[in-house]
Amino acid sequence: LLQIIGSVLLQGTKHLVPSLANMLLSSPAATPSSTTNLSGMTSRMTTKQLIMLMVTLKESHNAAVDMDSRPGMKFLLQKVAQIPHAANLYKQAGAAWSIRAVTLFDICLSNIRNKTITAANIQVF
Repeated sequence: LLQIIGSVLLQGTKHLVPSLANMLLSSPAATPSSTTNLSGMTSRMTTKQLIMLMVTLKESHNAAVDMDSRPGMKFLLQKVAQIPHAANLYKQAGAAWSIRAVTLFDICLSNIRNKTITAANIQVF
């Protein structure tokens, strides 16, 4: 699910970090484009849809961090899944945070390019 959300939001971006590139560039739709509009499907989304995906990414990150902070839960999951090492969601947390950060960065750059927002306005947020 995280890979799908990342591909939808970051398809065509020029600002992929290496850890995301491995996860997202496996699909041909995630190659960088030369347009100045928002990357991925973000240019076609309503603000409400975009906010919903951003909240989903934030909740995914929070759930992964919460699970990793509970040693008993990690041990239980290790025993139930019969894996040789303690379960963790570090990759999940990192990917969710990175997708959200790069998407916000793309939105800010796009709005600056389109002159709908200035750098001073971004500093307020």
